[in-house]
Amino acid sequence: MSLSAKKRGEIHRTDSAMPCGEIRYCGMALVLGVLFFSQAAVQAEEPEDAWTVLNKHTVELVQQGRYEEAFANAQKATAQARVRFGLNHLTTAKAMNNLANLYAARGNFVASQDLYEKVLKIETEQLGAEASALGDTLFNLARIHWMNKDAAGAKPLLERALGIKTKNSLQETPEVKNIRDLLTQVKNA
Repeated sequence: MSLSAKKRGEIHRTDSAMPCGEIRYCGMALVLGVLFFSQAAVQAEEPEDAWTVLNKHTVELVQQGRYEEAFANAQKATAQARVRFGLNHLTTAKAMNNLANLYAARGNFVASQDLYEKVLKIETEQLGAEASALGDTLFNLARIHWMNKDAAGAKPLLERALGIKTKNSLQETPEVKNIRDLLTQVKNA
């Protein structure tokens, strides 16, 4: 997860891609791997409100292996964010991203893709088309396409994510490596 993702309180999966179908067996490991975020950053940015409490609790539930409760909590956090912040707010995008990751972990790629697309739209509108956060969301969305055996849909998303991430970083970060790795898999498919 990028530092920018941590600061935004988002759950992003940016480790190496799993082959299609494996997520059913490793789905909860996916959530454990991506459900870490900087709670301190969230506390510094926002007062302790219902959304913040729900979001923190979701992370705690995942860390405890209580995935069904975490999923229900993430749904409540998303609903709270929509009410408190509105449909086009970055905090709402955070909540939707977290819920999208939990949907993906459950194997519900349709719901996950729909949420990632909404997150991408909000981030583009709020942060601009070249913001680093978009690279994370594009990668997540590309992974869903790849898991759905849609290499043609994944490839342009990965190329765009790679362009954004390499433009915003002079180093070969783990995120960039993971994007390159998945892009290589997609091109070889």
